[in-house]
Amino acid sequence: MYTHSTAKQIAHLVRKIDSGIVYQFGDANFHPNMMQYYKSQIPYLTAPRTAKDLWEELGFTWSTTNRKADIVVGAHYLESTMDIVPRLKEIYARGKVNSYIVIACTTGLSQGYLSIQPNFWLNIAHNNDIEIPYMSICDGRSQHHVHVDSSQEMYKHSQLTDLTHKFVECREMITNITIKKLSTKELVCPQ
Repeated sequence: MYTHSTAKQIAHLVRKIDSGIVYQFGDANFHPNMMQYYKSQIPYLTAPRTAKDLWEELGFTWSTTNRKADIVVGAHYLESTMDIVPRLKEIYARGKVNSYIVIACTTGLSQGYLSIQPNFWLNIAHNNDIEIPYMSICDGRSQHHVHVDSSQEMYKHSQLTDLTHKFVECREMITNITIKKLSTKELVCPQ
């Protein structure tokens, strides 16, 4: 979860919200050797050693309780199952109204069981009361980033291949998405 591309996603997020409660699903590896990437995106960081340290240094309170959170981090929670809909609903339910949900998931070949395509997220956005302020696709080393227009209803396969033309030799791509929950309505997912 905490990779090169997540640094850009979190830098974008902390410009939208500067304090609150953070809840993280699952165990996300935070490698201190990634610190150079986080410091390039968020220069005022000192040297967090864990994900909890990172969020607390950014001004947030780390939560392990069942309280509703202002930021919900999906970590690898969606990648380790074949049935992501119940887990996505669980992540969604953990946030307050106007909370942000931070997800980094695989698109293409990966170590997980499944990869989630951009059209899945666009379908969720158009069938629910949510907003997508940040959505990008990048290669595993975060050398190439493509920002996805979340106002588009769906992409045709040819449009996706054109959008990701820089990734011809990549076997692994990561989609970073930040979702803003706008109401208490239950999340409707594609079946």
